[in-house]
Parts: sequence; C-alpha cells; structure tokens
Amino acid sequence: MPNFYQKYNIFAVNSKEKLHKREIMEKKKIIVSSDKIIILLLLVFSVFFLFLNSKNSPLYLFNEWCDPNIYFSIGKGMINGLIPYKDLFDHKGPFIFLIYAIAYLISPNSFLGVYIIECITLFISLIFVYKIARLYLNDTFSFATALIYTVFLFTKSHYGGSAEEFISVSIIVSFYYFILYFRDNDLPDKKYRNQMFIHGLMFGLAFLSKLSICVFWVPLLLVIGINLLFKKEYIKALIYSLIFLLGFIVFILPFILYFSLNSALYDAYFGYIEFNSMYAEFNPDIWLLRKIVVQFIKLMINDFISFPILVLGVCMLSFTKRYIKNKLYKFGILASFALSFIFICLSKYIMTYAHMVIYAYSVFGLIFIFQIIDKIIDYKKYNLYICIAVFVGTLVIGTNDKKLFNEDINCLTRKTECTYMQKKFTQIINKEKNPTLLNIGLDFGVFTKSGIVPTYKYFFYPNIPYHIYPEIRDYQVNLIETKDPMFIVIGEYSSYFEVYNDLPALHKNYELISTYNPDSTDIGKQVFLYKRKH
Repeated sequence: MPNFYQKYNIFAVNSKEKLHKREIMEKKKIIVSSDKIIILLLLVFSVFFLFLNSKNSPLYLFNEWCDPNIYFSIGKGMINGLIPYKDLFDHKGPFIFLIYAIAYLISPNSFLGVYIIECITLFISLIFVYKIARLYLNDTFSFATALIYTVFLFTKSHYGGSAEEFISVSIIVSFYYFILYFRDNDLPDKKYRNQMFIHGLMFGLAFLSKLSICVFWVPLLLVIGINLLFKKEYIKALIYSLIFLLGFIVFILPFILYFSLNSALYDAYFGYIEFNSMYAEFNPDIWLLRKIVVQFIKLMINDFISFPILVLGVCMLSFTKRYIKNKLYKFGILASFALSFIFICLSKYIMTYAHMVIYAYSVFGLIFIFQIIDKIIDYKKYNLYICIAVFVGTLVIGTNDKKLFNEDINCLTRKTECTYMQKKFTQIINKEKNPTLLNIGLDFGVFTKSGIVPTYKYFFYPNIPYHIYPEIRDYQVNLIETKDPMFIVIGEYSSYFEVYNDLPALHKNYELISTYNPDSTDIGKQVFLYKRKH
C-alpha cells in the first residue's frame, strides 16, 4: 500500500499532467480560432482584391480580352447543345470551357459568373498557401505570405480569367501535399494514399486545361517513386501509382464519356493534342537555350521583386536542408521548376500570364524572409497592426499595378454612360431577329455582349499561320462568299486583316455599317461591323 506521501505525489503528478493537457487543449483552441478568423479574412480579401484587379468583376463595364471571350463563347455553346472542337473550335483544354459554361449559367451576358468562380479559386489557393506557410511560420506571417503571393500572382494575370489563373489552384494544392510528404515521412500511410488521389485529381485538372503545365507534377512524382524503390517498398510504390492513376481517371472520365457519347472524341484529340503541337517550338539547340536564358534575365530585371523571391524559394528548397533534407526530393523540386520554366519558353508566344503557374515556388522565398523578420521583431505586440497593414497594403499595391486597367473613373462609378465596341455593335446586331455572326480574328466579346450563340465551327480566327493550318481561313472565306453570316466583325488587329479586307466577296456581299475607334489597350486598332446586303 502506498503511504500518504506516495499518494500525494501521484496526485500531484496527475494534476500536473491534467494541467499540461488542459494548456495544450487551450492553445489548440486559440490556434483553431485564429485560423478560422484568418480564413474568413482570406475570403474577404479574395472578393475585394478581384473586385479591383479582375476585369470580370462588376466594377468594370466589360472584359474585352479575347481569351475569356473565346472560352465564354464555347461554354455558352456547350450549354446550348454544341460540342467543343467538333462544333466550336479552340485549342484550350475542355475543363476551361466547362468553367465558362458554369459562368454562363450564372450570368449569360456578362462575366459576373467568371468573377464568382475566380473568387472561389483564389480563396482556395490562399487557404493552401496559408497552410504551407503555417508549417513554418506563425499565423500572422502566414497570413501575410498568402496575401503577398496574391500580388505576385496577379501582376501576371492580364485582365483576368486566363486558363493559367484557374490552373494555378491545382498547382498550389498539390504543392502543399508534396511539401507535407517531403517534409516528414511519419504520417499514417492512409494519409499519403489520400494525397496521391488528390495529386491525381489536380493533375487531371491541369491535363484537361493546358498540357504543358503537367510537367510540374512529373519530377515530383518520380522522386517519390524512385525513393520508394530504393527502400525496396515495391508494393507501396505500386499502390501509390494506382491511387494517383485512379484520381486522374476520376477527373477525366466524365469528359471522355461526354465526347464519346457525342461522337467527338477524335475532334477533341485533334483540337487539343494535335493542334497544340503546331504551336510548340521544341528545338533542343543553342537558340532555345538562348531563349530560356534571355527570358530568365528579363524576368529578373522586369519583375525585380517577385521573380527573385521566387528564385530564392527554389534555391532554399533545392540547395539547403532548411525545409527538406532528402536530396532526391530536393532535386525533384528543382527539376519541377526547371521543366515548368522551359515549357513556358517553348511557346511561340510567351505571354505574361503564362508565368502564373510557376509562382507557387515564391511561397518559400516569402517564408524564408518572414523567418528572418520573426527573429528581428517581437511580432506578438503588433499582430493586429501587421494584419491590417498587409491587408490594406497588398490591396493598394495590387490595384496600383493594374491601375484600374486605365479605365475612366466616371465610367467605373457610372456617373457617365460610357460606350465600348461590344456595346455599340450589340445595339445594332440585336435589332435583328436571330442574327448570326462571324468574327474575323480573335473574339473580343461581341458574342458575349450580344448573347449570340456561335453558329460556325471557326467562329473566330486563332493565332496560327495560314500555311500551318489553312482550313480556318478557307472555311471563313467560304462563309463570306456564300453570304451565310448576317454580321461580320473584322478588326485591324487581325493577322490577316488585309487578306480579308481585300476579299472581293466581302464588299460584294456585305456593307460596312459601323466603325469603332478604340481607346482599349487590348484591341488597340479599328474594328468594323459589316452587315449582309439584301
């Protein structure tokens, strides 16, 4: 039997253990409560930031950028029974068309639906950036990391609504789970299996949006597999591979069934795979190497804050043991960045928004910087002030970068009734019953504003030379010669404006009824509206 003192000591020890457990529980409650508040703030920030920095938001009169308008026209066609690639042609992946089809259901004549989807995807991205940063930083600096990442990302977003913008969420989600796996291998195996399924889903999203972006996953998955084989865990490697494949199949299977049931599987393959191969410039020679080096130097100079921080993140992950210790995993991250960057440079037309997909790496550049700041200042005294300053500061910096897209403030506040090309032409077109429309050149939004569902497979002219793919111009010329479309939009921005403008059938069968002289930086040249002669 224990004596009085032994009983007392046992009681004291138990009391201390209970007190310690209670303290841990209280700390967890505080952390959870703090995280919930920050997640709510991230949602508010996403809505406000995009309201100011995406032309899809209700603040702006119209987003005249061709990419969202093309996707919206095809999404609209999908809802109205037309099949992408077969009935309406573009070379982007079908998942992007699905996003815009959903946006069309929300708002059929504006980009309000696109704006709502943008807010949701940015919010999800910021949650995962916050989760990555939270592995290494306190909640305040993790919050700041997420907001600054947004500014880095959207300095590349152009007018908003690009395929890369929507794909970036899949990259940051997978990036978080890769970091979890590389950081510590002591989680239950079930969690790693779940991660592989998520990777499969995210890979499928990218695969059906823009093929070249899939290279992000390849080295990271390979190093996991190779490491398992080195450890002779062959069964686990096989199981992980099958689970990843399952996630991929779950995502793409509905699309395969959709195209199969509509006898358009080959059309989808040609439009998305074969046609895109015509765009690529894969010449592994000195010229390509020079292009890659020049592009890297340009980014270091022009994006002298965000891109160096991105490179810092890659270096900290790949060349130090600070965040990842396994050499194979570090090599995988370096290879993932290098391949992603190279494939951006393979494109004939390197657009600014193409770089959005590599900015996940900037998160670790920011984490490293905030870890240094954390050692210098006592952040606990300034938590609230830091959060407010970063929230307001990133909104201001992001908006200053976009400069409200140089829109007239009187137009934005609706003090003045402002016109624009799409509105002007729509007022004319919609006077007719069941109008049909052909766009010679890129689709800058007359289809969107007018609500017209495209009737023709090649309803616009993508940026591809005639000698590579002559079918588009031949198809459109035939429509003009047969007087099929009621209206034709043709702009000086078109690569083949002079060819079409000198076409005898255009002036024989159609009359010029309206001209628009734009201030728009995106269109930048005169646009003409022709109507079929009686």
